[in-house]
Amino acid sequence: MNDYQIVVSFFAAVGVIYVAIGIPLWWKIVPPNSFYGFRTPKTQSSPEIWYDVNEFGGKQMTLFGTAFIIVSIPLLILSGYGIRLGDTKVLFGALVVLSLLPVIISFIYYFRRYLK
Repeated sequence: MNDYQIVVSFFAAVGVIYVAIGIPLWWKIVPPNSFYGFRTPKTQSSPEIWYDVNEFGGKQMTLFGTAFIIVSIPLLILSGYGIRLGDTKVLFGALVVLSLLPVIISFIYYFRRYLK
């Protein structure tokens, strides 16, 4: 496995982790706690706020995770034929930036909705 395939595999793994973390939050399975979810004093103060913010954040994580998986599958297949779509460093940079987007979007949602 070359460096490009490792980065693409990591991209897919991040997607799987995001989906695994996001679905229970999106489906409101995770109750307010100190370990897992969008934890702030405001979300901890009210189950209604907790479930609202974590549902939104979980949905973002699930959607981005699914997109990571969908994008990585053809990249891995094509790389098996020696076709690289982009540079390894650019792909890794995209992974870092895109991994932060669901968190940033969730913070924006939280601030706009609960910290006016």
